[in-house]
Amino acid sequence: MTLPHSIIAAARADAASRSPLESCGLVVAGQYRPCENIAGSPRTSFRVEPSLVLEARRSGRLEAIIHSHPHPYPAAPSRADMAAQMASDAPWGIVPVSATDEAGEPFWWGADTPRPPLMDRPYRHGVTDCFSLGRDYYHARGIDLPDYPRAWGWWHEDEHPDLYLRHFSAAGFIAIDPALAAPGDGVLIAIHGVVCHAGVIVEPGVLLHHPAGDRPYDPARRPRRDPLARWLPHIRHVLRHA
Repeated sequence: MTLPHSIIAAARADAASRSPLESCGLVVAGQYRPCENIAGSPRTSFRVEPSLVLEARRSGRLEAIIHSHPHPYPAAPSRADMAAQMASDAPWGIVPVSATDEAGEPFWWGADTPRPPLMDRPYRHGVTDCFSLGRDYYHARGIDLPDYPRAWGWWHEDEHPDLYLRHFSAAGFIAIDPALAAPGDGVLIAIHGVVCHAGVIVEPGVLLHHPAGDRPYDPARRPRRDPLARWLPHIRHVLRHA
């Protein structure tokens, strides 16, 4: 998402000045409007007075909602961030703030934010991860898949096991015989016994996927095209969009 430098600079300055609390603000009519964080725990969450958001919406000039993630919180959205962004149907930005109160460049997701190239995107859980790669691949082919709020490490949580298995049918996929796998089909991959990874067959015998590391944001992790055979022992389902 491209916004004027003045807006980005104002959001970063606001984030740095309020650290270690989370900053929050609205981009309305080409200006950044800092807002009071009225959350009960402003060190770990944020909340904007609902009437301010409603007023900006009614004006038709709400362009984005921005908040910060002070250290040590990751440069990636939380499950609550993802759910709130979907409910708002507006672009969201997060400004990462370092332990020395230096505000970095915001990252954006949701609503009409541009989709990055498939092969050149850093790993950021909830924004550019393995599920996002699949969504963007199918979007380019005229298939819009729903998104799901998820927390980093959901695959370790008892209340959210096998997130992929819960939702693939509702997203319009059916499981097919792996022997019939063809370019355009998706695959669900189990790691340590939990289906928590996915990819797309883009050519015969070639799997496109976005590997994760051991943290929610890892710019060194980029999508890869791997031999499909390398992943066969871990593939649990081959999916085709109905």
